[in-house]
Amino acid sequence: MQMLRDHPTVENLWQGRPEKMMMRTSLISLAIAALALSPAWAASPAKKTSPEIEAVKKAIGKASCDSNDQCKAVPMGAKACGGPEFFLAYSTKGEHAAKIPDLATNHRIAREKEIAANGEMSDCKMLTDPGAQCVANKCVLKPEPKASASASAS
Repeated sequence: MQMLRDHPTVENLWQGRPEKMMMRTSLISLAIAALALSPAWAASPAKKTSPEIEAVKKAIGKASCDSNDQCKAVPMGAKACGGPEFFLAYSTKGEHAAKIPDLATNHRIAREKEIAANGEMSDCKMLTDPGAQCVANKCVLKPEPKASASASAS
């Protein structure tokens, strides 16, 4: 730590000058953010792949559709606090559509076991089903609604 204090740029951070206060606060905030995003604190299981996820994606296939009525969203995975990690869109028109909810359940159960075994933590943000729609003859998740100006002002 003494070596850092001797560095001309870092030395100024340790002085009590008000103009340096903002820089110190920014560095502390950056360090906290880095810790929060490190694998030990917050895994990103939604970005992982697993045999269960691959089975669901294979069953979904191209998710082709002719109308919005053929599109659904299936919850995938599990968070430590409960609820799904993410959603995938699929088509009821697909030949394996009936298997998709059961395959997704297999993935949820596997994730719950993994979470319990590893003591994982999550952001506890509860995701709601975004729904799915048919766009260019393919089922896709509906985009998140944009916050209104009045909601973002509060």
